[in-house]
Amino acid sequence: MAHTPRVWVAQDVPRVVVKLFLFGVLIGPRRRNLRCMLRGLADGIRGCEGEAPADLRG
Repeated sequence: MAHTPRVWVAQDVPRVVVKLFLFGVLIGPRRRNLRCMLRGLADGIRGCEGEAPADLRG
């Protein structure tokens, strides 16, 4: 079973927070960007793979 080293995860957490802020607050379309990013984060945590749902595709 593959895993990501905890050091890598710890280093990526601040980057994820900054990206969520930038794309969710400063760079448009804000609501859609934030929704897609949060959905991707949730899917990644749950381990969902595959193509994005139709309501999130560009």
